[in-house]
Amino acid sequence: MTNKFYRLDIDGLRAFAVLAVIINHANHNTLCSGFLGVDVFFVISGFVIMKSLLRQPMRSFISFLNGFYIRRFKRLFPALLIVIATTFFVLFYIDPNPYASINTGIFSLIGLSNIYLWRQSLDYFSADISFNAFMHTWSLGVEEQFYLIVPALMWLALQLHFMLSSEFMGNHDSGYDEWRCVC
Repeated sequence: MTNKFYRLDIDGLRAFAVLAVIINHANHNTLCSGFLGVDVFFVISGFVIMKSLLRQPMRSFISFLNGFYIRRFKRLFPALLIVIATTFFVLFYIDPNPYASINTGIFSLIGLSNIYLWRQSLDYFSADISFNAFMHTWSLGVEEQFYLIVPALMWLALQLHFMLSSEFMGNHDSGYDEWRCVC
C-alpha cells in the first residue's frame, strides 16, 4: 500500500542533500559547501513535520503530542539504537580511549548529543571532538529538539486560530480546513 502523502520530489531533495554531505566528507575539496546538505535536510524535515502535524485531527494537547512523539520514536529510535550499539561494540576494539565517544552516544539517545559536543568543544582539556565516533549525531540532536518545540507551538497556534475564528466569525467549525490547505 502506498502512502497518499508520499512525495517523490521530497525524497529527491533528501537524496541530493545526503549526497552533498557524503561527498563533502569523502573529499572536502570536491564539494567544499557540501555541509549545506544538512541545512537542506533540516528544511525538508521541517516541511515534512509541519505537513504531518497539519494532517492530524484536532484533539487534546496531550493526545496530539503523544501521537506525534510515538510516531517519531517508532521511526527514529530503532535505527539509532542499532547504530549506537554497533558503534559501541566497534569502539571498544579500535579506540584505546572510547569514553568521550560513548558519552556522546548516550547523549544522542536522549537527543542532546549536539549540546554535549558543544560543551566538549569548550573544554580546553577534552579530546578533539572531530575524532568522536558520534559526531554525526549532532544534527539528530538539533532535529529532536525541533521535534520537542514545534509540535507544541503548532498545537497552540491551531488552538488560537480556532478560538479567534469562532470568536470573530461566530463559527465554531471555521478555519481547520483552511489551515490544512495551506500546505
